[in-house]
Amino acid sequence: MVYAELFHFLAGETTTVTNMGIIYTSSPVFIILISYFFFKEKINLSKILGLIICLVGVFIIIIKGDLNLLINLQFTIGDLWMLAAAIGWALYSIYLFWN
Repeated sequence: MVYAELFHFLAGETTTVTNMGIIYTSSPVFIILISYFFFKEKINLSKILGLIICLVGVFIIIIKGDLNLLINLQFTIGDLWMLAAAIGWALYSIYLFWN
């Protein structure tokens, strides 16, 4: 898991710790989606509700309840590094489950 520390370090250079934490909470979303598309795992109602609640919660925290912030939302390269770290964690979690 050396890449995870590297991605976090790279993200921390250009984004805030708050953004890093918020983006990293999207890992469960990626776990569900990757499991569905690559391993044909069924998505039941509870997973769909959890997915929606997670996404809505992340967006509400990111925009701080102000829709104008969503319109003017700008991403930094650090946010993309954190997104890569979240996807990497999802892949690692799925790997552990299947092996």
